[in-house]
Amino acid sequence: ADLGGLDVRQKGWGAYLGIRYDVKVHTLKPYVDMSYAELSGDKDGTDRENGDFVSMEDVDSTLIAEDNDFGLDIDSNYRKAQMQVGLAWDIFADDRIQDEFSAQFQYAYLELSKSDQGEPEKIGDEIDLKLTWQYSENLSLFTGTAWLFDTHTLTTTSKKSLHMFFLGTGFKF
Repeated sequence: ADLGGLDVRQKGWGAYLGIRYDVKVHTLKPYVDMSYAELSGDKDGTDRENGDFVSMEDVDSTLIAEDNDFGLDIDSNYRKAQMQVGLAWDIFADDRIQDEFSAQFQYAYLELSKSDQGEPEKIGDEIDLKLTWQYSENLSLFTGTAWLFDTHTLTTTSKKSLHMFFLGTGFKF
């Protein structure tokens, strides 16, 4: 990249490894999802090398740490191990209505890949609970809550946790 006559080498990288197991039991659809992700960070902001992973955004699997709309939008210089369990089912037995209700529980452990101390520093443990009613392909209603606790890098006060509650709708045209 050329930034005002300065050539900057982009050396960022990202890695993701995951497994998901879905089961269809009559009308119930439970699943388990486990994954690990790591996104590089920059060591020195004054040199001509950028080590930050530059994403296309929407890495929003955790509601507080990663969500770019209402969360902290962390999208480089961290690693994450997470587990999700969920259950989905149709509310109406009518095949003409394409509705689905789902409940999801997620736990994630997040830490910085590089910190000022040189050692990985814990971002925190996050627990997310989310309920979604996908009434149709074009309309969904959702609610949930999330906690990010035992954080050492994101708070400047003695309080070491963050909490979020949300209620929303989604429209597609």
